[in-house]
Amino acid sequence: MNKIRRKRIQEAISKLEEAKQILEEVQVEEQDAFDNLPGSLQDSGKGEQMCDNISFLDDVVSDLDDQMGQLEEL
Repeated sequence: MNKIRRKRIQEAISKLEEAKQILEEVQVEEQDAFDNLPGSLQDSGKGEQMCDNISFLDDVVSDLDDQMGQLEEL
């Protein structure tokens, strides 16, 4: 791979890192919102959806880490 393509990959990795940071912030905000719910609402459908959202965001962040690692190996 030539220097230009490697540079473009590095740019993509930087953008993925930025996206990852945004998603991590949203995940923390969602976790805080869930933690501030009364116990009765945490056990409701809304609370369960919030937990699902938190878990999904965690999975996406983990997947981004994996993908960025693979790109860096190029």
